[in-house]
Amino acid sequence: MERHITVVVLASIFMLITLLYGKYGQENYVMKVNNPEYLEEALTMADSLSDNKEINLHQAELIICGEAVKSLFDNADTMKLLEDINSDQVQLTLCKGSIEKHKINLEDFSFPVNVIHDSKKRYKKLQHVGYQEIEFL
Repeated sequence: MERHITVVVLASIFMLITLLYGKYGQENYVMKVNNPEYLEEALTMADSLSDNKEINLHQAELIICGEAVKSLFDNADTMKLLEDINSDQVQLTLCKGSIEKHKINLEDFSFPVNVIHDSKKRYKKLQHVGYQEIEFL
């Protein structure tokens, strides 16, 4: 009897936490791209995650670092792809070192951006809290 009560209490706590965070049955993804060759593919993937009705997307984060950051701002096609992404569900995260290296001015950028110091650390942190990984090398 005591064992059943423990199971019921633990299940109740799990359900309460899940409902409080609003993530029950929803998917979270983290994507990382360093190589400019994969930037368009990553942006297309981010857009398709938010558009796909079969995926109950809660949140996706696209981490862009290295030369891919420069390519994001230099290529009109990638900027067009970025405009199509739902910024309510897809967070764009850029590496501060890459922004500084390529002298990119974020003030002229209309898409909401999160700037981080360490992309590897951020990627691992999101994996640790349950985000499914999609990596573009």
